[in-house]
Amino acid sequence: MVIKSLEEIDDLVLEAGEKALWYQQKYDDRITLPIDKVDLKRLKDARQVYESEHRTEDMIHYLEETPTYQRAFDATIASITKIMDKTIHTERGKWIYWHYRMERAGETAWKKLVHAARPIGETAIDALVVKFGSLDMILELLEARLGIGGERVGFASELIDTMQV
Repeated sequence: MVIKSLEEIDDLVLEAGEKALWYQQKYDDRITLPIDKVDLKRLKDARQVYESEHRTEDMIHYLEETPTYQRAFDATIASITKIMDKTIHTERGKWIYWHYRMERAGETAWKKLVHAARPIGETAIDALVVKFGSLDMILELLEARLGIGGERVGFASELIDTMQV
C-alpha cells in the first residue's frame, strides 16, 4: 500500500531529524542546523493522517498540502546531511542501513503511486515529485559519502517518466 511506504519515508526522516537535534545538543552546540523542535513537531503533527479513520480522503488532502510542509521537510533533510558529515565514519553501518530502508521505501512508494495517480490527482503527484526529489538528493549524497551503490534511478524522475506514458 502506498500510504505505508509514504509513512515509512516520513518516519525515517523524522527519526533522523530527531537524532540530528540530539547530536547537536549532546556533542556540538556550534553546529547550526536549519531545523528546530518546532519544525519537527510541525512534521509530526502533519503525519497524523496516517492514523486517520478516513485515510484515503485525508491522505489526498495531506498530499495536496505537502508544499506547506516541504520547507520543514527539506530543512530536516539538510540537518540530517550536516550530522551525517560528522558521523559518517563512526556510524557507517547505521547510515548504510538508513540508506537501505529509505531506498526501499522510496522505490515502493513511487511504483505504487503509478497505480494510484488518477484518484490522487495532479496536485498531490506534483507535491510528491518535489518530496521524492529531496529523497533522491540525500540518497545520492549518502551513496557518494559511503562509497556504496551504483547508478540509481531517481524516484522523482521515474515517477514523472512513468506518469507521462
